[in-house]
Amino acid sequence: LRPIFDKFDVPSIDKVVEKKLKGDDIIYFGNFDFEREEIEFLDIQKIPRFTKQDIRQNNDVVLDTLKNFLSLHDHILINFDIDVFDSTLVSATGIPNNNGLLENHVFPQLHIIKSHKSKTIVLSELNPEKAGTAQSTDIAKSIILELLG
Repeated sequence: LRPIFDKFDVPSIDKVVEKKLKGDDIIYFGNFDFEREEIEFLDIQKIPRFTKQDIRQNNDVVLDTLKNFLSLHDHILINFDIDVFDSTLVSATGIPNNNGLLENHVFPQLHIIKSHKSKTIVLSELNPEKAGTAQSTDIAKSIILELLG
């Protein structure tokens, strides 16, 4: 994350990417296991983040924050790692999540995001080489269909 807010390690790349992100241009939802230094960096940049516990216990706050965030941006990029879901739903992924989120935790956010007028969607972490591909692919299709409305 540091390069998109500060500097790239390679000066020639840093010159090409003149405009850096501001902390209020990004928001995190879901599973993450940050190092202490990463948490400090996110705090300094004032990047909001919502854990799976936040989503499970205070989803109304999460949804309100998401609505506000979307209202401030003309275009959004959604990088959706499908391994946010519990392994009982999505097992065909790099690292199945034994304590992940369920559809009723995630789809309210997707429902709000789909109404945004301009978005780019990246769906990642689906691994068709692993067991459970059919069910995992069905979830991936549901995500895309929900986001595209």
